[in-house]
Amino acid sequence: MFKFVRSLTGVVWIFEVCFAILLLLMQGIAKLLWRISLLDSFSSYIAGFFHDPARLPDYDADFIEMARNRGYSAEQHYLVTSDGYVLCLHRLTPLSGAPEPGSREVVFLQHGLMQCSESWIASERDNALPCMLVDHGYDVWLGNNRGNRYSQKHMTVKRIDDKFWDFSLDHLATIDLPASIEYVTDFCKVSQLSYIGFSQGTAQAFACFSKLPDVADKIKVFIALAPTSRVVMHKTHLINMLTGSKAWLLYTLFGRQAMLPESLFWRRTLSVEQFTWLIDNCLHLLFDWKVANISQHRKAPLYFHLYSMTSVRTIMHWFQIARGKRFQMFDENNLESEAELYQGYVLPAYPIDRIRTKMALFYGGLDNLPDIAWMKETLPKGTRFTCVDNYEHLDFLWADSVVKNVYEHLLPLLPRSHHAYEPEKAVSHQIANGHATVD
Repeated sequence: MFKFVRSLTGVVWIFEVCFAILLLLMQGIAKLLWRISLLDSFSSYIAGFFHDPARLPDYDADFIEMARNRGYSAEQHYLVTSDGYVLCLHRLTPLSGAPEPGSREVVFLQHGLMQCSESWIASERDNALPCMLVDHGYDVWLGNNRGNRYSQKHMTVKRIDDKFWDFSLDHLATIDLPASIEYVTDFCKVSQLSYIGFSQGTAQAFACFSKLPDVADKIKVFIALAPTSRVVMHKTHLINMLTGSKAWLLYTLFGRQAMLPESLFWRRTLSVEQFTWLIDNCLHLLFDWKVANISQHRKAPLYFHLYSMTSVRTIMHWFQIARGKRFQMFDENNLESEAELYQGYVLPAYPIDRIRTKMALFYGGLDNLPDIAWMKETLPKGTRFTCVDNYEHLDFLWADSVVKNVYEHLLPLLPRSHHAYEPEKAVSHQIANGHATVD
C-alpha cells in the first residue's frame, strides 16, 4: 500500500512539473505577443470592436472618470515614501466640492492583493462603499500600493529595473501604509481616522498596527472586510503546487518583476463574454470560488477593474505565510531552499494580539482563504466578528447583496453613528439571508 501511494505521488509530481512547463511556455508566448507593437495596436482595435462604450462606460476609465460616471468628483494626491516610491492617493468628494479639512470624519480605504483603488468603486453607485460613505458625510480617501496602476514611479529607480519590484508585504505594511495615513491625517488636519481594508488591505493593517503602535494610535476603528493574515492551505491542487514550489521555479514562471502583467493583454483582446468566462474559471481553478453572489451581467465591468500590478516577491511572501502557517515577515534566506527547511532560525511574526485599535471583522462562511479560527483565538478581546454565511472572498466588495449584508452593518461602527462599541468583551455576529444574529 505504501509503495502504491509513493508511486501515485510520483505521478502527481510529474504532472505538476509538466503543468509548470506548460505555464512557462504560455507565459513566454504571452510576453512575446505583448511586446509586439503591431499586435498591441491590433488589440486596441479589437477592444474597440468588442467593448461597446455604451455597454461598458468604465472599460478604459481611470479613477477620476469612474467617479465622474457615478456623480462624484475625485482628487489625486501624491506622496514620496522613505525609500523613494511615489504613491497616489485618491479622494472621493461630492460634485459640490471637497469638504474643508477637519470638518468631517475621515475614512481611509485600502484595496486588496493585485488591485488598486478602482476596485472599490467598480460597482454601481448604490453598491459601492466609497460612494455610500460620501453620501453619509464622510471625507473618503483611498490608498494605492507601490507597483499598482497609480503608483509606478520611483524617485531614482526605473520601473523596468528588477530593483523597483524588490518589495514584499512587509514594505506595503510598514512603509506604504504609515506614509499614506500620515499624509491623510496631516492634509485633513485630524489626529485620527477610520480604516477599512479589504483582503490584503486588512493584512497590511494587521501587520502595521501590530508593529507600529504610533500608527495604530491614529486609527479610531479598523474594519476588516474578508480579513486576511494567516491563511489556510487551499483545497485546489494547482494553488497548493504553486505554494509549495521552490523560488527558482516561481521566478522562472513569473519573472522577478510584476506578477502576471499579461493579464492586461487578455483584458484588451478578449471579448466581454470571453474575459468574464476566463476570470470565472481562473477563480474556480485557483480558489474553488463559485462567484454565485455576483450577477452574471455585473461581472464584466467589475472584472475589468479586478487586476492591477504587484511584485512577484509579494506573491511569494503570501506563499511563505501559507506553507509556514505563520503571519510572518518575508524570509530572504529561504528563497533558494526547500519550503519547509528553516536552517535553525524562526522569522519574526506579526504580533496581532498586541493591536490596541478597535476592530470589527466581516468574513464569509464560504471564504476558504483566511484562518478565521486562528484570528478569533489570537486577536484581543473586544474584537467584533461578523460572519456572512454564503459569502466568498470577493463578495465583500461586489456581491449583489453586499449593501444589505455588510455595508448597512458596517456604517453604525464608524464614528458619529452613535453606536456603542463594547471593548470589554468579545462579540461575534452571524448574518444569514441578510439577518444578523448574536452568537
